[in-house]
Amino acid sequence: MGLGDFHSVMANLNGLWSYALTDWLKLTIPNPSDHTRSRWPVHPLWVALASIDWETTGGPLLREYPQNDAPRFERIWALCFRAAVSFMAKTGCNELHTALNEVSEQTIGHIDKIAYILGVDFDKYVREKVELKRREYGTAHNGKPEVEPKSQADIDRDAARYRRASDGGTDD
Repeated sequence: MGLGDFHSVMANLNGLWSYALTDWLKLTIPNPSDHTRSRWPVHPLWVALASIDWETTGGPLLREYPQNDAPRFERIWALCFRAAVSFMAKTGCNELHTALNEVSEQTIGHIDKIAYILGVDFDKYVREKVELKRREYGTAHNGKPEVEPKSQADIDRDAARYRRASDGGTDD
């Protein structure tokens, strides 16, 4: 799951709990007339257990992410242009730069209103939406830190230490 230490596990209890109780294990009510267990109804106790909120910041955990499936920048620019042109047609604005600025400002206001109605901080709401898109596009990382590549000298030194240790020698 990409969780390398205790703190990562504690920060992702919701995701681990969800995985354990929905993807990996479940309690069902046996149906003697149906031998296909996957069709048996989930026990109400299991539904209650699965809904426990651990109040952690981590979201759902995935074993792997899809390959980068983000739209090309040309598609994103075309969507922005379309939004600006629509705004211009609706409001009578004739200047593209003005329309782009106004669409940006009014979009921020609209999103702020949605976050307020949902009772969520604006920045948190935006971060959550970005994380969902990163997962959808496959541009999110599994939480494993980027590792600096080792130099050839470091590789050679580690190999020599390994050979000495495997021959019963010490590293000193």
